[in-house]
Amino acid sequence: MKLRRLARGIEDMPRPAYIFLRTVLLVCCAMLFVSFVLFVIHAQRPADHTLYKTAVLMLENPAGVLMLGLIGLCFLLDRLG
Repeated sequence: MKLRRLARGIEDMPRPAYIFLRTVLLVCCAMLFVSFVLFVIHAQRPADHTLYKTAVLMLENPAGVLMLGLIGLCFLLDRLG
């Protein structure tokens, strides 16, 4: 039931807002993938602490990007809707 309502809300969304939301989600997925790759590389070279720190930061940052993206999406929907 709720998924249908969510899908209907996305279908009714203006095109620029949809593109913005899709881009934010793609950036978050890319950051998580890069973090995964860095963790795999770190498993092969455990002495490289900067690599590990970068992987942890790339793992934490998508939450902030999503939050800022949702705020930006609200502004877009307010202006366009």
